[in-house]
Amino acid sequence: MELLWNSTVYKDLTPLKILIPSTGKLLCAERDLFNAYLKGEIEIKDLIEATECEGIFRNHHQMKAGKAIIDSGSLWKKKGKMVELLDNDYYYVSDFDSDNWIEV
Repeated sequence: MELLWNSTVYKDLTPLKILIPSTGKLLCAERDLFNAYLKGEIEIKDLIEATECEGIFRNHHQMKAGKAIIDSGSLWKKKGKMVELLDNDYYYVSDFDSDNWIEV
């Protein structure tokens, strides 16, 4: 995991999701959370709880979130019947309507 996030070879690459074959868990590759784990700031159970998801999706259409406009093609992680925007500047969740989403 440290190689993936901190290696000079991979530093400019950003994975979207990580599959753990032994458990079948799918994790959203959120760099800040994985780095917090590597620094000992959070435990593995907290990392998995925060990043586990059912898939990574992009929205087809532009969306409005309060006064913010969310561009089409933005990344979201799906948990249950909701999707959460993957953006460090905004926190936004929306209902998952399969017609508006493309799985990555």
